[in-house]
Amino acid sequence: MSALQQYINLYHDASELVCERAVDVLNMARPEAERQFCAFVDSTAKLEDYKYTDYKTLLAPDYGLNLRRLSFSSASKYKKPSCSIAQMDSVVVQMENDVPYISSEDLARLPKGVFVGSFSEAAIQVPQILENYYGKFAEKHSDPLTSLNTLFVQEGLLIFVPSGCKIDRPLQVISTTHSNQPLMCHQRLLVILEDGASLTLLHCDETAATVDTLTTQVGEIVVGRESELQMFLLEETGVQHTRFHQVYLQQDKDSSVEWFDLTLQNGYTRNTLRGCFVGENASLATYGVALASGKQRVDNNLLVRHEVSNCRSTMLYKYVLDDQSVGAFAGKVYVAQGTVKNESEQTNANLCAGNDARAYSQPMLEIYADDVQCSHGSTVGKLDEAALFYMQQRGIPLAEARLMLQHAFVGEVLEHIPIEALRQRLSILTDLRLRGKREKCQGCKAVDACY
Repeated sequence: MSALQQYINLYHDASELVCERAVDVLNMARPEAERQFCAFVDSTAKLEDYKYTDYKTLLAPDYGLNLRRLSFSSASKYKKPSCSIAQMDSVVVQMENDVPYISSEDLARLPKGVFVGSFSEAAIQVPQILENYYGKFAEKHSDPLTSLNTLFVQEGLLIFVPSGCKIDRPLQVISTTHSNQPLMCHQRLLVILEDGASLTLLHCDETAATVDTLTTQVGEIVVGRESELQMFLLEETGVQHTRFHQVYLQQDKDSSVEWFDLTLQNGYTRNTLRGCFVGENASLATYGVALASGKQRVDNNLLVRHEVSNCRSTMLYKYVLDDQSVGAFAGKVYVAQGTVKNESEQTNANLCAGNDARAYSQPMLEIYADDVQCSHGSTVGKLDEAALFYMQQRGIPLAEARLMLQHAFVGEVLEHIPIEALRQRLSILTDLRLRGKREKCQGCKAVDACY
């Protein structure tokens, strides 16, 4: 039996159980997801989008699925995590596996009309929002991991910000994969910003397990006219964790999105971003940092579609790879026929700090219009020997000089983080990671379990 066929067989055997513990809008999307996933099962063609990630091999192990919605801990009684960023005054959402929890105190700190909660709660309080947006963007893309997620997902997190509402403090989602047995977890995120809304969202991924775990995360994000989104994704999981993170982003006229994706600690990570401009004068700036060592792997795959005129997109991704780690980057910008005045700039730089580290870079442009300004470039190299010699001549030990140059290399990305408290915090975490350390917050169990 193939790696993918086992999931079709499982769904056929347990479909009633899957649907019984999920809201109707999730169940209505499953037939189409099954059709799409079966097409990948039957196909022998290699997907270009997964050139550097063998998803079939990663899905082959016999992971468990918590279809009966059993509680793994006492998280049903919400406890605010102690790892919130100092001086950020965040509203915190805790997510254990695929179940979100937010305290009544934190809910009270949100403006009137904002909804933050589980799909189960949304189906009761704001059913129209869930029905109007769930699956409408992810379904347009043919992707095996998105189809698998849609087939089995039973819960999710909805964030809805109504027209004209500007949330004055960040929203922090702390997502923990927790299990004492090998586990596959399917998570879903739906973020809707109506016209003139603004949101800063920090999504932190961690693990509290010493067994093999795998998560598929699918996010659908809609940014309305003149709306602003700052999105920060931080992964500090474990070497036994495999993570497929896929986001489908749609931006309307005069909207602005700043996107930061930082992989500081992981096992095997595949990040996918599919962005599309549907209104003019919109901008999308994407930034990424990946630090990998041992046999860790990080694969970032981005596609930004300029379907209308006068839009700007930016990509800046930097990797530091040590030991036998592997980093891959594929960034593509598509400019549609008939559009004008579109601008795009794309840069991927890779630093191989170990002789056995490998970097693969594939920047791409697909342009069907003349009046555009688009550029791309990539580099793969090692530390500057002249700079190392210069620093040693001034009394800096070789090991420290290497760390300083690596930190400065990714510092170009960190400098773009607009929130000072978060920028300082991530700079500290980056320095610790390069030194092979990890800071433990008060009451944190994830570091003891996974590092």
